[in-house]
Amino acid sequence: MPTRLSVRLRACLFALAASVSLTSGAIADSDNPLGPQGLSDADAGRIQYFIESWTENLHFGNMDEYLAAWTDNAVLAPPGHALVVGPKAIGEYMQQVAQGTMQFQFSSATIVGRDDLAVVANTIVWDVPGMNVIATERYNQLIVLRKDDAGAWKVHAMIYNAPSAAEE
Repeated sequence: MPTRLSVRLRACLFALAASVSLTSGAIADSDNPLGPQGLSDADAGRIQYFIESWTENLHFGNMDEYLAAWTDNAVLAPPGHALVVGPKAIGEYMQQVAQGTMQFQFSSATIVGRDDLAVVANTIVWDVPGMNVIATERYNQLIVLRKDDAGAWKVHAMIYNAPSAAEE
């Protein structure tokens, strides 16, 4: 049963993503030199590379590198589960979920943002090993990134839906 906080967090994340996506035309005003997505080409490229590297670290079991990519107060909001807060708790949760080798495949991501905040929306296909079979599950995910003082992007929040919802 989702807690009141998790419902509020999920609503805020979806509202943020929708607002950034739906107002991308407004962000493209002439006073914005960054273009319609609100990010420079360099930042959009850095984010794309960051997401790919971050996922590969999880895939290959490089948990220290994977967890270093989360902010100190990061939040993971998995479906049907309480919020997971902080890199240590996220690592414990992901290791429990990721028993065995996992294969990931991303759709092309929609990346929008401005200044030190970005939102990545995409679909992930996740081959999860089970009892003598590999189950392929599809998730839609929303990743909120923050740029730190050193200019590095980090995951601040991630939410994804249940597999059946992504197939509809």
